[in-house]
Amino acid sequence: MILTRLVEYAERLDDRPPIGFARKPVRWLIQLDGSGHFLGMISTTGEGKSADRGKVFLVPDVPGRTTGNNPSLLVGSAEYVLGIDIKDKPERAATRHDLFIELLQECQQETSDPFVRTVLRFLEGEHPKGLELPSDFNEADSLSFQVEDRFPFEQAAVKKFWQQKASARAESRAGEQKLRCLACGEERPPTIRHDIKVKGVPGGQASGVALISANANAFESYGLQKSLIAPVCGDCSKAYAEALNHLIGHRENSLRVGNLIYLFWTQQDSDFRPANFLSDPDPTEVKRLIESVRKGRPGGQLDSDAFYALSLSGSGGRAVVRSWIETTIPTVQKNLAQYFRAMEIISTQTNENAHWGLFPLAASLVQDAGKSLPPPIPKAIIRTAIEGIPAPKWLLHNAVKRACAEHKVTAPRAAVIKLVLNTQPGKENSTMSAQLDTTNTEPAYLCGRLLSLLEQIQQASIPGAKATIIDRYFGTASSAPASVFGVLLRGTQSHLAKLRKEKPGLHVYFQKQVEEVCSSLPSFPLVLTLEDQGLFSLGYYHQRAFRKNSNASDKSTQNQSQN
Repeated sequence: MILTRLVEYAERLDDRPPIGFARKPVRWLIQLDGSGHFLGMISTTGEGKSADRGKVFLVPDVPGRTTGNNPSLLVGSAEYVLGIDIKDKPERAATRHDLFIELLQECQQETSDPFVRTVLRFLEGEHPKGLELPSDFNEADSLSFQVEDRFPFEQAAVKKFWQQKASARAESRAGEQKLRCLACGEERPPTIRHDIKVKGVPGGQASGVALISANANAFESYGLQKSLIAPVCGDCSKAYAEALNHLIGHRENSLRVGNLIYLFWTQQDSDFRPANFLSDPDPTEVKRLIESVRKGRPGGQLDSDAFYALSLSGSGGRAVVRSWIETTIPTVQKNLAQYFRAMEIISTQTNENAHWGLFPLAASLVQDAGKSLPPPIPKAIIRTAIEGIPAPKWLLHNAVKRACAEHKVTAPRAAVIKLVLNTQPGKENSTMSAQLDTTNTEPAYLCGRLLSLLEQIQQASIPGAKATIIDRYFGTASSAPASVFGVLLRGTQSHLAKLRKEKPGLHVYFQKQVEEVCSSLPSFPLVLTLEDQGLFSLGYYHQRAFRKNSNASDKSTQNQSQN
């Protein structure tokens, strides 16, 4: 099913390379006049871009050539094109250069192309090994030729010759028996090895990974070896790899998080771009999406077109399929709107309700996302956003655990907690508030609010205190409130007494806030369940954000009055 959808997508690509060709950078062009005389070497990167691999051209290509001697037509490394030894292997350089010239001679015999003849005249006449390479030449750089103002590899006859060679090569690499292709469903000779690699998969080799391969007996079955374990015809193997490379190369279709990359596409062309929503949600676009779903009026060009999401990670030379989602655009639109409503949280920076991208949400659940971000975390969040399934409770456990370890409830962490609590079965119509909710009388929520108030009182009484009650008591207060709040309230009395003398306005404010919370909290719970610990963290965050935003608003008002 995955292969079929990828092949369908490849057939829609306008810039899909013909067989035997690929879009690759060519760093250096050897300039020749019409008689084959050397005029110089020019870089395609321009000045100041020595690290660039060069301008991308549609050039002849030999897919999967990582070892052996496999020349490409008119394009290659210094070994192939000029016979220059750059790796202390002179015999290999000589062999590769001879094969490169033999291929050019064959092309000239078949096409009688004048530009190919000019290149051959240069290579066979002047000794190319005597050319002095530029000082910033790199052994990985690719070279080709420019005859006057033309590129030989772009000539129609040359392209036709190479396509025929590539087709013959593909046929020679196909199995002798005919098997049903998993992608197109036709009885055709399967490709024994899929040459076109998928590049850009996190954790995979830089040269690319294979989606289908078997290089050991343990992976083989029913006597089928190599890629025949999952038979795919030559056309489809090329198509699905091109589709994957295209999706990975476009930001609107891909989303990279840790060691995972998500790919999104639709059955037909559409303006719907969920990758943009998930990576860096735009407040205006999110609001428009939620409003359109609420009113039952889809926005943009959304219809019942099929929608697909594929996640991959790399393992050496292979791609690992982590998840596959097949649904419709309206369903995803509805689920995304529900997802954003469920995780919406007040920001302490902007004093507005905010939505967070996938990476900060996932990163808030681990100690160091730069070093390790387990794939199940972003996968679970994506499934909630795209499929609309309840966020698993283990996300809540991770969030609570990190809050206790760091003595901190960050905005993304609070958003994850709220997402989990709001998406549990039966909670769809009772969405928790994104901001401080003074009507919420849940004991756990009130305990979180109270701890935040006691922290604020301490900070106001002892500015710059190195050790706060949060550093010492957050973990215990969030799991067993009754064991610590009596001590904390008694200790707060000295802070309030100091404020009454030095800052009477603050004393009145905090005294009123504490009394308001305690009046709705007749007793402190002995222990809190996992869900209650999530409520505690939200109450703490909401109260803290309310105070921060109130202070910012007061300062803004004072500045305006002074001006």
